[in-house]
Order: sequence, then structure tokens, then C-alpha cells
Amino acid sequence: MRAVSPAVRKILGPLLVSAAGIALAVALFAYVHDALERDARLRFERQAADAKHIIERRLHSYVGVTYGLRALFAARDSLGRAEFHRFVASLNLKKNYPGFVQLNYARQIRANERRLLEEEVRQDTSLDPRGYPEFAIRPPGERPEHHVLVYIEPMEGNAFSFGFDIVSNDPQAKVVSLHRDTGALFSSGRLLNVGNDRSVGLAMRLAVYRNGAALNTVEERRAAFIGTVGAGYNVRKLMAGVLDETTMTSMRYRLRDAGPVGENQPGSKPTLLFDSAQTAPGAPQDDFVVPGEGPMFNAVLPLQLAGRSWELHFSAPKSAFMERTDARLPWIVLAGGLPSRALLFAVLYAFASSRERAVALARDITRELRDSEASLAHAQALAHLGSWTLNLDTEEMTWSAETHRILELDAAATAPRLDAFLAWLDKDDRVAFVEAAARCTRTGAPCNLEFGLHLTSEETRWVHLVLQPLAGVNGALLRGTIMDVTERKRALETQRANAAQIRDLLRRLVSVQEAERRRFSANLHDLVGQSLSVLGMGLETIRGLLPGTSSRKAETTFNDMGQLLKETMGAVREVMSDLRPPLLDDYGLYAAIEWHARQLENRTGLRVAVEGRKLDPRPAAEVEVALFRIAQEALTNVAKHAAASHAKVSISGSDGRVRLLVEDDGRSIEATTAANDAGTAGWGMAVMRERAVAVGGSMRVECPGQGTRIVVEVASGDPHHPG
Repeated sequence: MRAVSPAVRKILGPLLVSAAGIALAVALFAYVHDALERDARLRFERQAADAKHIIERRLHSYVGVTYGLRALFAARDSLGRAEFHRFVASLNLKKNYPGFVQLNYARQIRANERRLLEEEVRQDTSLDPRGYPEFAIRPPGERPEHHVLVYIEPMEGNAFSFGFDIVSNDPQAKVVSLHRDTGALFSSGRLLNVGNDRSVGLAMRLAVYRNGAALNTVEERRAAFIGTVGAGYNVRKLMAGVLDETTMTSMRYRLRDAGPVGENQPGSKPTLLFDSAQTAPGAPQDDFVVPGEGPMFNAVLPLQLAGRSWELHFSAPKSAFMERTDARLPWIVLAGGLPSRALLFAVLYAFASSRERAVALARDITRELRDSEASLAHAQALAHLGSWTLNLDTEEMTWSAETHRILELDAAATAPRLDAFLAWLDKDDRVAFVEAAARCTRTGAPCNLEFGLHLTSEETRWVHLVLQPLAGVNGALLRGTIMDVTERKRALETQRANAAQIRDLLRRLVSVQEAERRRFSANLHDLVGQSLSVLGMGLETIRGLLPGTSSRKAETTFNDMGQLLKETMGAVREVMSDLRPPLLDDYGLYAAIEWHARQLENRTGLRVAVEGRKLDPRPAAEVEVALFRIAQEALTNVAKHAAASHAKVSISGSDGRVRLLVEDDGRSIEATTAANDAGTAGWGMAVMRERAVAVGGSMRVECPGQGTRIVVEVASGDPHHPG
């Protein structure tokens, strides 16, 4: 091998060192550049995740108002327009929820109830003394059922949708049916024109069910369904100011709808709902490009809300997350070849500055989280609706500040565990709560409960709870709401007590009426009847005293007076029989009803058939009187109101009970449910029902098709001494 000359060796070493230095500088340049870009991307992705959390929290706060509306309906048997208005007004939408365009309630009615609803709304003066005389269901046309927007708040700017039927087309009708069957929240998933100014937004709806109804199966939810509550959102106002203008001003975020949850549509392009870079009115443009954009960081984060899969697309210039020193550092390393100590210092400085920025970012996130929790507590206080969570595995509970206030507990105190909470409940209520929690986690469907909490030995606080799984079916975490319904419970108890007093007064009235009938009948017999008999005998005596040659005119006068006296005595006997039929006391119920049927037939022409037989042994006298009066009142109603040609009365008895049935072939009683309700039936029906109840029996009204059937069942013995 040829030996290397000293000159070559002299220059070779520096060249090798230079080459190694250049290679090391290039390697350090690439390493530092990648490390700084990774660090910048990490900050971008962390900021994007924080932004997603803030946006999601904003969306959920708005959705919570919709759930609050449903809870308002679920906690009441009926909700009037004024109560709906006061609830929405208490939310102060312009200040607390500027993204809302309107909150509304669509009431479900059948086709034959259309005119009734229009008249009801037109005459509703609870908010406007003029009512709503121009109200009409739109669009016109015959449909099997309607879902009509009857409550809208605020009405100003949204009156164009008042009376709109949201199921006027088949696609929307299918969506409402899905609301009804699942009870879940659904979004329109596409941009709509909402509000009078035709601003671009979204619509979300939630099914409302009858208070206290079971909702475990689809059939039960369909039976309890009364309508939907909905909200229209202005997307631009909803998203305005959602991110901190000082830390996220360079972040561009776009919200896209990818379709219903669980539906994979290959090749379909998500719908653009919002773009923070576009400020022009109208729907955002999908191909909008920000002028002067350089290299960008991009991230796509999923979001599920209201049954829809949404995507949050975040983008920001790389320069926004790399300081000038960070951008120049690789070139300084490459150009200057700084010693390792200087390079190490620069790297440590870069990482130290990254740590300081991360700490500041965490501090800002903590502050925003506290502000959000304070806003949520304020909203719950306005709605008088507390929230809570329960971990079924650990039996630990968390309560909101409003929940502590409702239960009059110290807000700083720790929420009790499940066993301590259950100790406030009665035994049956404890079992019901545990079963409802198990059913809720098993089916994934919300559950409603109402019971009393014995917070002290002197006080019972009645609450309405809604349970809902937080993580879907078979999840161990439950969340729910709590509302104080103590005043409503006391009002219901007072109402029941008043109703019992009214029923007792009605029983006494019937008893006094029967006693008066008996007294009047006896007075007519003893006084008027005997006086008329004496008058008859007196006329005959005077006729015998006249000379045999009395004039024909006198004879005719005596005959006329005798005939008038007989007719008067017959009329008195008929009145006595109506007041207290002697057949009822002498021969029993069957004979008395048969006599009354013939009398009614002679007076009105109504053909009445009496079926059955004489009851042996005879029922108690009080039972016979009550059944006779019920039959008498029922037949009178048939003759006056039913336009019937035939009626039938059946009497039967077995096993110590008597059954009375009165039916006709005339017009049926409308609203059979109301006729069977003691609180809404007419006076005649109420008296008949109370006569039956007074002797320990019951009465019901049936409409078998044509005509009406009244069925009364009562024990045949003494109702006051059943033994």
C-alpha cells in the first residue's frame, strides 16, 4: 500500500473533522427541527383537544336546556302557555344562551281534534288578553295526526312558525316517530333557515311523555307520548366567542355533520355547518380558502351529539405555535456549528419554554372550567333543577350546588354515598330506586321516580328524579336531575281532601233529598189526600140534599166538579208515587221499576223493557231506594237527551250482589272517559254515581257502539253493616 504523505495527512484530519462537523450540524439541524415541530404539533393538538372540550361543553349546556324543558313537562300533569313563557323568560336567553332562536312545544293531536285545538288556542288569553284569533294549523290538508307548534318563545320574530304542523311531510313524520319510540334527542343534521330573519341554524327535538307514565317499552312510550319540545339554534351565534380570543385567535375550526350515529355511508361528504373563518351571512362555503395561508397543522376530532356524528376540523399556521427563536434555532445550529454546550443550552431552553407554556395553558383551562361550572350552577338555580351522578360500582354520588340547595344541605358538604341517600327513603321507595337504577342501566332508557325524602323526623321533602345512563346500556355510571315537588304534592293532597268533602256533602244531600221526598209524600197523603176525600164526600152529601127537581145545570155542575176532584186526586197520587213509590216499599225494586217504566212510556212514548225477576231475599231498603233512583234518573236522561226509541232495564242478583243495567239505542255519550270521571261528569251523572258509592257500590258508563249502557253493581245487604 502506498504510504500517505504528511501533507495529505495534515489536510485529511481537518477535512474529516470538518465533514464530521458538517454531518453533525446537519443531523442536529434535522433533529432540532423535528423536535420543535413535534413540540409545536403537540401544543396544537392539545389546544385543539381543549377547544373541542370547550365547544362540546357549550353544546351540552344548550342541550341541557332542552332536557330541562322536557323535565318541566314530566313534572306536571299539564303545562300552560303562561308557565312555559315564565320558564323560558327565567333563562334570559339573550344573555345566557344567545345561540337560541326559539324554544317551542309541538302538541300531538288526532285529525278529529284539529278544530278543537284551533278554538282552544284562539281563546287562550293567559298571555295576551286578545287571545290568538288568527291561529290556524298550517299547512292545510287532512292528515291522520298533527304535531302543532302551540308554544313558541320568544314569540317576537318567530310568529311565522306559530301553528305549523311539523309532520306535514313524510320524512319529518318518520323523524318524529323515531323521537316518540326512543325518547332520545335528535338533530336536524343539516342547515335550516331558522328565525324570522332566515338565519342559518340547526333544529333539535326531544319527545315529551305524560307525567308518571311507564316508559320501559316502545308500546308504553307510544301510549304516553303527548308531543315534542324543540329548539332552533343560530349556529353562528352559538359558536361565537366559544374560544378564548387571547390564546386561540389563530385557530380555525369547522364543524361538519357526518350523519346519524352508527350509519356508515362510504363516499358521502360531511356537511359543513360552521366555519370560524367565514363571517359573511348565509351558509358557510365548503371551498372557502383563507388568503395567505402557509404551512398548516390540521386535526380532526369526533363529536357525538343529538344522535348525530359530528367532526371538528381544526387548523392553524405552524408559525402560530413556533416562536421566532424556535424557527431560527435549527438554522443557527446548521450555520454556526455552536459547541455542544451552547446547543444543549438552546435545546434545554426550548423545552423549558415549552413547559412554561404548558403550565400557563393548564392554568387557563382550569379557569375556564371553573367559569363553566359556575354558569351551569346559575342555569340550574334559574330552572330550580338540580343534577347528580351515581357510580353503581363504588356507590359514590356527586351533587350539584342546586341539589344541595333543594335539600337544604350545606353546599360545601360532601355528597352522601348511596346507602346514606337510601336511608332517607321508605323501604318500598328504596326498592323502587334500586330497581329503576338496574332497569335504566340494562335498557339504556331514562326512568322517572317520585318519592319522599325524610331528611329529619319532622320534615318530608317530595322530589321528582330522572335517571339516565351516562355511558349507554350496561354502564355503571348514572346521571340525573332532581326537582322539588313538595308544594305540588301538598296541593294534590289538599285537592283530594276537598274532593272527599264534596263527595260527603253530596251523599248527605242525596240522603236529605230522599228524606224530604218521604216527608212530602206522607204530607200529601195525610193532608191533601184526606182533604180531597172529604171534599168528595161533601159534594155527594150536598147533591143528596138538593130537591129531586134540581135543574139540569146544577146536575151538570156537580158532575164536572166530581170529575175535577177525581182528576186532582189522581194527580196527587201520581206525585206521591213519584216522590216515594208505594210499590217500592210494598213489593220491592223490580215491581217499582216496572211501574215507573209503564208511567214513563205513557208520558213520553219511549218503549221500556224490564228484564229480570223479583230479588229474593230483598236487598236492604237503602239499596233498593238508591237503585230505583239511579234507574229513574237514567231513564229520564234517555227520554230527554238520547233520541232513543227503545230502552231496557235489567235486574239480577247473585252471591250477595245486585246488578242494575240500563241501556238504550239512541245517541252515545261523548267522551266516555270523562263520563266515568267523578271530577268532570255532569250533575246528573255525579248524583247517580254518588248514590251508588253511598251504598257501597260502583257505577260505570259504557258506549258499545250505538247507544249508552249504565252498569251499577252493589252489595244487597246493609251498606253500613256489611257483616
